[in-house]
Amino acid sequence: MSKKEVYALRKLEHSQYLKSIFIKRTNAFNLLESSFEDKKWDEWTTFYSNLCEYIGILFYLEDALEEVSLTGDWDKKNQYWLLQPETATRISSYITLEAMSYRELSFFNTSLLIH
Repeated sequence: MSKKEVYALRKLEHSQYLKSIFIKRTNAFNLLESSFEDKKWDEWTTFYSNLCEYIGILFYLEDALEEVSLTGDWDKKNQYWLLQPETATRISSYITLEAMSYRELSFFNTSLLIH
C-alpha cells in the first residue's frame, strides 16, 4: 500500500506570499527605472538580465499561487488549501528560484526590501 502525499498552504501564508511578491515586484520595477542612471555601461547588461529574470520569476510565482486559490481544495475548518504534488513542487521551485535570483542581484549592491 502506498502513502498518499498531501500538501497544504495556509490562507495566511498564501496572502503573505502574494503581498510580498507585489512589494518586491514594485521595488524591482522602481529599481529598473532608477538604475538607468546609476549603473555603468559594463555592468548594465548583466544587471539588467538578472533583474528581468527576477521580475519574471515573481510573475511565475504569483501565477502559481493564484492557481492554488482556483484549483486547490479548500479546507474551511483548518483554513488551508490542499494542493496537488505538482502544484506544491511548482510553488517550492519558484520560491527557491526567487531566493537564488535575489542573491544574484545582491552582488550588484541592490536591495528590494522595505527598510
